[in-house]
Amino acid sequence: MRKRFLDLRLGAKLAIGFGFCLALSVVIAIASYAGFRELKRDLDILTDQSLEGVGIISNVDTAINEFRTTQFRYAMHKDAEDFARMAKLEQEHVAEAQRLLDKYEENITQPEDRKNFDKLQKTWDAYVESWNSIKEKAHSLDETHIADFLEEQTTKKFEEEVVPDLGAVVTWNENEGQRAKKQAARTLATSIEEVITALLIAIASGIAFSVVITRAIVRPVLSISKGLESLTDNCVTDLQNGMNAFAEGDLTVSAKAVTQPVILDTKDELGTIARAFNRTRGMVTDTISSYNNARFSMSYLVGQVKEAAANVAQSSEILAASSEESTAAASEIANGSEKLAREATLVAEVVEGMSMNVMDLNQSSEEQQILVVRANDSLANATNEISVVSQAADNMAQIAGRGNASVEETVDAMNRLRNRFETSAQKVKELDAAGQQIGDIVKSIEAIAEQTNLLALNAAIEAARAGEQGRGFAVVAEEVRKLAEQAGSSTKEISALIEGVRRTVEETVVAINGTNVEVETGSARSAEAGEALAQIVSAAQRVLAQSREVSQLTEEVGKDVEDVSSASTRGRTMIQNLTAGTTSVTGSVQSVAAISEQSAAGAEELAASMNEISSAAQSLAGTSSELEALVSTFRTEKIDRGPDLAKAA
Repeated sequence: MRKRFLDLRLGAKLAIGFGFCLALSVVIAIASYAGFRELKRDLDILTDQSLEGVGIISNVDTAINEFRTTQFRYAMHKDAEDFARMAKLEQEHVAEAQRLLDKYEENITQPEDRKNFDKLQKTWDAYVESWNSIKEKAHSLDETHIADFLEEQTTKKFEEEVVPDLGAVVTWNENEGQRAKKQAARTLATSIEEVITALLIAIASGIAFSVVITRAIVRPVLSISKGLESLTDNCVTDLQNGMNAFAEGDLTVSAKAVTQPVILDTKDELGTIARAFNRTRGMVTDTISSYNNARFSMSYLVGQVKEAAANVAQSSEILAASSEESTAAASEIANGSEKLAREATLVAEVVEGMSMNVMDLNQSSEEQQILVVRANDSLANATNEISVVSQAADNMAQIAGRGNASVEETVDAMNRLRNRFETSAQKVKELDAAGQQIGDIVKSIEAIAEQTNLLALNAAIEAARAGEQGRGFAVVAEEVRKLAEQAGSSTKEISALIEGVRRTVEETVVAINGTNVEVETGSARSAEAGEALAQIVSAAQRVLAQSREVSQLTEEVGKDVEDVSSASTRGRTMIQNLTAGTTSVTGSVQSVAAISEQSAAGAEELAASMNEISSAAQSLAGTSSELEALVSTFRTEKIDRGPDLAKAA
């Protein structure tokens, strides 16, 4: 297992270490996620069941208390209209309380909560049924007996039965909330412990992997480093010293390979480096062996050079004898060269006359070439001007196109604006109709206020007739009358405001209609501008097409002029070549004459050189002697197998 791990590449080893730490991090994340999910579940129970249940029960308590208040008001009101209103309000409170109880029942999951709720529901149904059986009797009693009757028939039953059962449900919800809160705290503590434990395991594992990977890297690096130091300090140094001595002529200094190979049988990057080091060590060892062989071979070659120097001295004597024979041949070459120089002078005179005619023809060709160049320049200027016109037409077409697109967008915008104004006019008309309806409603409210005022006056009169017992009722009637008067004055103000709004709406409708006419006119003008720009675009495109046709024609003419220029250039070139040819012939003839003269002089010089070669041969003999003296400066070892060493070199 350890061998397989060491064979892995450094990247794989590091990947395993980091991967393990990453896996532990994932485990930590999963544990944290599970703990937080459990915590969320407890919090959901706390919020969705306990807190929501407390809120619903609180609303049930409010609805029941409002029902209790309505019971007293139901019994106290003797007026038929008030009695009917209280009866309706009583039914609404009962229905609201039952709706809340049904909503609470939907969230019940615990048996104890179910037991408390069923008891509350039974008690509440009994209380409502009891009230329905006595409410007619309570309404028929006079005011002096109503309070005692309700105290005996409803209050005692409500406080002894309904209130305790309702309190039991509230208490259970509060206790359940506390239990869920404690459970959430325990879940949070457990999650924190699990995360800390996993984190400690991850830290310890990371340290262990770091130690293992560090050892697997450092030890091979140290072995390779020691091998490189030995190779540099011993093998390479010996080789360098031997090469320096070799350069100075000392062939007796030897080099030795003493560095041992690095033993590292792994397949990772360090194993690759170790194998590369061993290959480098092998190459250095081979180089040292080659140096020693070259040293021996050089010693053998020095001996061979000594023998060759003796042979050179013998050959120099033979060369001196051959130089005397070459001197006689050089004299014959000098006589023939003088005759050739005389014949070449006659040919040069004939070629000179032909050269004058060719120069006249070359001048005419140059004048024709200048005219062609001028015509080509004029045509190029015309082409440039046509290109400028074409570019301007293209730009004009693009600008007109963009203007046409802008006008089309303007027309669309004007149409959208006209539709917006029509929609606005319709909405304003609907606002006017709504204002009329509000006016009608305000008039109805004003009539109701007047009737209320009359009723309040009648109630005040009746209260005055009742004397001391009707004084409180008279105060209430006076307040009602004042409220009715205020309502009447407010409705008149609202009517005035609505009338002002209606006038403003009518003026707005007129303004919108006028604006709509202006928008339609602007839209028509924009459409006309768009048509004009479209015509401009079409004309610009025609100009652009014609300018392109002219440009193509000028390009074709330019090509023709270029062909003429090319033909003229070729003619001029041919004339120049002819001129150069005649000049070359003249020069060649003159060169032949000069060469002939030089050959005669060279032959004389050859004779002199042969004399010098004879002297050089004698000097070479002296040089071979000096070579023997130089070779003797090499320090060599005794060579027993000269031919084999030479072959090795």
